[in-house]
Amino acid sequence: MANPLRDMIKPTLTLFLICLVVTAALAFTQGITRDAIANMERMAAEESRTEVLKEADSFEPVDNLGEILRDAVDANAGLRAVAEAYRGFKGSSAVGYVITTVTKGYGGDMKVTVGVDTDGKITGVRIGDSNETPGLGAKVKEKPFISQFLGVKPEAPLGVVKGGKSKPEEIQAVSGATISSRAVVSAVQSALDMAEVLRKTQAVDNPGEINGEAQEAGDLDTEPEEGQSGDGPDSISEEEQSGDEPDSVQEEGQPDGSLAGVPGEEGGLQ
Repeated sequence: MANPLRDMIKPTLTLFLICLVVTAALAFTQGITRDAIANMERMAAEESRTEVLKEADSFEPVDNLGEILRDAVDANAGLRAVAEAYRGFKGSSAVGYVITTVTKGYGGDMKVTVGVDTDGKITGVRIGDSNETPGLGAKVKEKPFISQFLGVKPEAPLGVVKGGKSKPEEIQAVSGATISSRAVVSAVQSALDMAEVLRKTQAVDNPGEINGEAQEAGDLDTEPEEGQSGDGPDSISEEEQSGDEPDSVQEEGQPDGSLAGVPGEEGGLQ
């Protein structure tokens, strides 16, 4: 006589063992490929940075980015789109910034990486994975649209136009993809604003030149010892003759500045 309990337990146990083996195999595969995947992602990110700031041969992340953003987003809400920021160097000389932003396109989030040199000129724009409509919104990744940003040093906030361009800050929208076009323009403007903030809050000069300036300042501060001069034991310094003390050399602070605004997105369907 058949045992119903045994007939139920046997296939259940078999299925459990199969699931256990498959899960263990997947975990093992993930473990041995995790480092390789992470390395590939790092290489892809480095390639993106190099593509948009070709002059740089190395990059350093802006370590205190979160703190800088907390102080800046109150004045410019567009900076909330900033996800990463790197300083680019050629040798020891800073040549610009690479800013990665995440913006909302027609099909969802879009990751946009922008290169900006130390003069505020756009050196490159690269759009990562997105779900924009093939044949329409996806065209914002293509050269005819992206090339409009290259070499532009905006004197005013970027904007989207549907007709002919009359200013460098005007970006011709992709036909039938106004929302996607505005999303990219907004992301690039956020990157420009972030680069401006970083230029005002961090040193981007050649470290060697900075050290050189410090050395020159040190030379200015060097005064002959009291009662001594370079002409001989009987000579008297000018300061001792006049009774005045030498002027001190004061370091100048960096001026503060306002942030460029981010153009508001207009309504409309894609």
